[in-house]
Amino acid sequence: MKKKRLKDLVRKLDKDPRVHGIILQRPAPKTIDIEKLEELISPQKEVDGFGSHPSYPVPVAQAVLIILEKAHELSNEKSPFEEWLKSKKIVVLGKGETAGKPIINLLKKQGIEPDVIDSKTENKEELIKKADILVPAIGKNEFC
Repeated sequence: MKKKRLKDLVRKLDKDPRVHGIILQRPAPKTIDIEKLEELISPQKEVDGFGSHPSYPVPVAQAVLIILEKAHELSNEKSPFEEWLKSKKIVVLGKGETAGKPIINLLKKQGIEPDVIDSKTENKEELIKKADILVPAIGKNEFC
C-alpha cells in the first residue's frame, strides 16, 4: 500500500463513528513512518498506548501490572500493593518498543526504577539472580 493511501485510510478510520479504536501493528516495516501515522489518530481512538497522546496504557504493560497485583494478593502480605511492589527488586529483560519499554515506563509511573537487561548488559546472570520479580520482555531464545 502506498504511503499516501495508508495515511488516507488512517484518517478515514479515525473519522468513522463506527470505528472505536485504531491499533497500528508493530513492528512496522522500515518503509512506514509509524510515528507520522500515530499523529493522525485522535486520542479517543488511539488504543494501543504507543502514540504521542495515548488514552490507554500499552496492553502488555497493563497485563504485567495486573499479574503483579495478583501475585501480591496471593502472597498474603498485608502491605498495600504499591508498598509491596516498591519493596521488590524488579528486573526487566529487554527494552524493546512493543514490550520492554512500555513495561519499564509503567513501572516508573508507579515510582519504581527497575533494573533493565538488554543485549549489551554485561552482568546479566548476576542481576537475574538478585531479582525478586523477573519480567521477560524479549522475543528471542537463549538470551543469557
